[in-house]
Amino acid sequence: MPCATPGTASTPGATRNDEVKAAARELLERVLELARGGVRVYEAALGCALRETLEQQWQDDLVQARQHERALRAAARRLNVDPEEEPCLRLVVRRQAAAVVQTLEEAREQAPDAEAQRLAAECVFEWESRTRFAWDLLHDLATEAAGAEGDVLREACAEAPDQQDERVHRARAWTRALWMTALGRRTPVPARRAQPRRRRATAGPAPEIIRAEAKRP
Repeated sequence: MPCATPGTASTPGATRNDEVKAAARELLERVLELARGGVRVYEAALGCALRETLEQQWQDDLVQARQHERALRAAARRLNVDPEEEPCLRLVVRRQAAAVVQTLEEAREQAPDAEAQRLAAECVFEWESRTRFAWDLLHDLATEAAGAEGDVLREACAEAPDQQDERVHRARAWTRALWMTALGRRTPVPARRAQPRRRRATAGPAPEIIRAEAKRP
């Protein structure tokens, strides 16, 4: 399926402001697609979970991931970004998530149960780490955006980036715990809650980036 290519970053004669606006739009779309992919990764990982505590943790994290996806979808609509549009880079992320899901389904059917569970934990950790980086960038954008756009982005980033930090911390802890167990080492079950590495603050406004019309000289 051919993919749409919205934005002006590659249009001849585009101003620097056009390019920044297009990059900001792409970032919002990227975080949205990563959040959607995270939902699919968690759903697939749950099929590989053996430990009851891990299964419950992933269930809780799946609920949170769905909340983040809904918040991003709503923010996109409010900023006149079609959450269902399929630009090329969004499709790339979607296909990457599909590949992870397929890998976990194959592991569940073909690999020993304990190995499939470890692989699922690794996939969750890797996807969550990638998503956290995108949330970090979106949060930085939100702290600088002005006007209604800034309000929308800050609302979307009110809790999600810190919650994403917690999920990455837990995913890493579970991946390590499962590997230590496989290697014959005793390790405690990771805590259900984890302290984020930092609490983010919001900063003062700057020009609108995503929704506002580009200002030309």
